[in-house]
Amino acid sequence: MVTGADRPAKDTQIAAAETIQQTAVSSKLHEDVRHLHIVETPAGRLIELKVGPDDTLLNLGRELYRKYTHHDPSKDALRAFEADAARRNNLLTTAARDHLYLGQPLKLSLPGVTLPHAEKAPPLKAVSQSGHPPKETTVKAEPAKAEQVKAAQAKAITVQPETPGSRAQALMKGSSSCSGEWSNMVAQWVTHNEVSQQKFVAFNPNDHGAGISIGLLQWNQKKGRLPELLQDWHQKDPGKFDRIFGSYAANLLKPDWVRSADFVGTPTLNNGIHAALADGEFQQVQLSLRNEHIVKSCEVAQSNGFTSLRGRAVVADLFNQIGERGTEHALHKVPKSKPESARIEELKKITGGRVNGHDRVTSIEENVKNIWRQLGSQ
Repeated sequence: MVTGADRPAKDTQIAAAETIQQTAVSSKLHEDVRHLHIVETPAGRLIELKVGPDDTLLNLGRELYRKYTHHDPSKDALRAFEADAARRNNLLTTAARDHLYLGQPLKLSLPGVTLPHAEKAPPLKAVSQSGHPPKETTVKAEPAKAEQVKAAQAKAITVQPETPGSRAQALMKGSSSCSGEWSNMVAQWVTHNEVSQQKFVAFNPNDHGAGISIGLLQWNQKKGRLPELLQDWHQKDPGKFDRIFGSYAANLLKPDWVRSADFVGTPTLNNGIHAALADGEFQQVQLSLRNEHIVKSCEVAQSNGFTSLRGRAVVADLFNQIGERGTEHALHKVPKSKPESARIEELKKITGGRVNGHDRVTSIEENVKNIWRQLGSQ
């Protein structure tokens, strides 16, 4: 039994153990999560990259500051980075800044940071299909044939089969940011906590007296974000939305009307909700909103000092169940002076009264442990 006098020492031991474990894992994930290219321009050195899944300017800023300064940026530094990135890339509206698209090219700088010189890429060494390096030959290619030579070299490279270790590494790519496989992985954990195997078509007719809750994240009618989901469905395909919900379609775009509507006893509304949940195009809307939600939860976690995989995953589940305001309120009650492992335990106590809170956190933490086991076994 740990007494009150023993608690600080115990917290320090737990924090030290987690730090050692995460450092060991980080050494296995030394490769960059994305391709970064530094270029010399009249305005100075800039970083060129392409936007990955679920990237935002804020998580890109955190990732780049950590890479080039080896510490987390301040809130002021992040605001300066976001403003500079918006100006350089002609992101003139809030929507353009908040909704980057996959593969979007960006040129970025880090205000107050001197970037290193661009490094020349090493020559590509091909591997033959037999697994042995090919005999070195001198290829004299005319400029016009350079692309053909590169294509031939690329074909000679052997694709290595996926192993459990490589799968674990793929899951953890982006683990230091809020994007990529990390967000997909945690989103699946949170979804399982909400709807288990029902996923897209999950329908709760009465969620603890707060009306219906539906879909991947159990968008709630009276206290949650069901109005947002309905509006995004309409934006995706107005004609389909009108056909599904008939004469009620216009009212479903009014949040106050949605909060008091009878989605169980009104046949058109009930049938319409089930039809929309089963529609493939509208399911993609669910996915998009879920991923944006998970990324936002990660940014809230990091801004409050929860930077480990475990900490951010626990906050993500909390964020989804009690909302951003409730999560921020709970996080502000956690003493900032303690190690993160102790702060996670404190957060669990503060929010222990939420519905199925213990089971939800246990499920999240088991998933985290499984990832660490996969990485640690290599």
